[in-house]
Amino acid sequence: FRSLHKITVLQEQKGELTTVSQLPNGQHPEKIGKPGEQIYGARFVGERAYVVTFRRTDPLYVVDLKTPTDPKIIGELQVPGFATYLHPVGDNYLFTLGQNADETGRVSGIKTELIDVTNPAKPTSTKALYYGSSSASAAALYDLHAVAVLPQANGDVRFAFSININDTNYQWLHSGVYLFSVTGAAQNNADLNLDGIMLTEERSAAQTYARFYGNGRTVLNADAVYYGVNGTVWASTWTNPKQVIGPIPIPKPLPQPEPQPVPEPIACTADVRPGIEMRVTAVNACAASVEIQD
Repeated sequence: FRSLHKITVLQEQKGELTTVSQLPNGQHPEKIGKPGEQIYGARFVGERAYVVTFRRTDPLYVVDLKTPTDPKIIGELQVPGFATYLHPVGDNYLFTLGQNADETGRVSGIKTELIDVTNPAKPTSTKALYYGSSSASAAALYDLHAVAVLPQANGDVRFAFSININDTNYQWLHSGVYLFSVTGAAQNNADLNLDGIMLTEERSAAQTYARFYGNGRTVLNADAVYYGVNGTVWASTWTNPKQVIGPIPIPKPLPQPEPQPVPEPIACTADVRPGIEMRVTAVNACAASVEIQD
């Protein structure tokens, strides 16, 4: 099948969005992606857009948006597999998360990669890390909220998300939060590393499948690492992720007390006489003395 991918630049005019330009166009007819490829990831960073397409390999396109009326592709990188999550690190690097694949496009595991875009015309892969087999899974592949990101004061950036690892026979092995860091970006000498794994579940004779499965969320706070899914939380630290506290069930909220019935208003009995003036001078009207003047 054929697919045509476009980038459309919009501008607000009189409260409405109008089209300023599109790519490809007559001046820049280069297509985004090759025939049959689909867009798997995109990220807009300043005056650039990064677009990932995939069918058998992963072309990463660098699009120049500096001039809104003249967008154009200025760089391309071919790497195996594809990325669905892209995050800028400093001005010259991209951290990507996706899946590795062979030359036929067959997926072979989870992949994180560091891309150097210092020269946008010639982006390069600095380092790639691979995990699991073709049946490995991660909610972060399709849900960007599953990735926790924590920039450091020195320009380094920490990334954390959960991965479920299976063997080549599709048998579950373990689940855990993988802790990645990109260091040295501020010095234009960036490196990608796996700093550790906070295991939340592991295969054993008594457990052969993941019990806590779903779209979990990871939280990074200083050195602390938290992971929650399906009403359960695990906790550890970045510097010692093997020491894990959990699973900790989240207490269910206490039932709200039944609303108390509103008491009926107290009514005082009184004779009604036309033309009578009544003066009540006490706080408790029902116990007050009433002076009646005809």
